[in-house]
Amino acid sequence: MPPFTKASPKELAEIKASVKEAAEQLKRTSWNTHKPKRGKHHIPDQPKPPGNEECRAFLQQQGVKDMVMNALNRGDGHFFVDFGQRLSKQYVFIEDTMYPLVPIMPFFLVDHWASAKDDLPEFCYLKPSDMTQIMIEHLADETITEDAVVKMRQRLKLKPHRHKLAAKVNSDGKLTFPQLDK
Repeated sequence: MPPFTKASPKELAEIKASVKEAAEQLKRTSWNTHKPKRGKHHIPDQPKPPGNEECRAFLQQQGVKDMVMNALNRGDGHFFVDFGQRLSKQYVFIEDTMYPLVPIMPFFLVDHWASAKDDLPEFCYLKPSDMTQIMIEHLADETITEDAVVKMRQRLKLKPHRHKLAAKVNSDGKLTFPQLDK
């Protein structure tokens, strides 16, 4: 294995340019998922009101029955007006909001690709297996695979450095990079 050398300023500029392009691509594709669709064949998703079965099940719950009976016993007409307004209200689901949901894995990859953050080296220097292990630990997602990380890097067109860091596993199972600690 050749000795590890950091990227030259020219190589680092190319890597950072690839990060900038990847961030722009993420903004265009992932962060604007709630932009209105165009075309005559598009039918927007509308929240469907609950069916009769769900309404009956809700009204049969003991807590709901108790609230209605207490209001009847008190002669509280305001309760029924408020209760009717709440039942007729349309609730907004997170999918229907205009706030974009940022995909965590690609954002984490782009954010750490060319800059050392969170006590981690730049990901452009890491082998895919080490990068995958770090992402599993930091994102707390056991479903992340090495293939998924490699494909995500390729899809985002992030430029890797040709020399890779050699990682070592500590006794506590954490990865360390002794070549950076020199």
